Amino acid sequence: MTIQTIKRMLDACYQAKRIREMLPALPSGVTPSYIHFLDVIQIMERQGVAVKISDISDYLNIPRPGVTRTVKEMEEKGYLRKANAA
Repeated sequence: MTIQTIKRMLDACYQAKRIREMLPALPSGVTPSYIHFLDVIQIMERQGVAVKISDISDYLNIPRPGVTRTVKEMEEKGYLRKANAA
């Protein structure tokens, strides 16, 4: 990686941070990970996929136990509802 590439990457990170700071605050009890999960679920459902924990884990490249824990929190708060596989 060249010095120029590193500088461009750091500039992009700084700009992303600034943009994120300009976004409105999330409602109380909502975390950024909830938004990511809901986005993934919506994308996959539009493709006709019956979304599973493993699908979210694979899509976001994060461990399944963390996805399971977050999905459980979201279900308890009423942000989503799990359904049994047919």
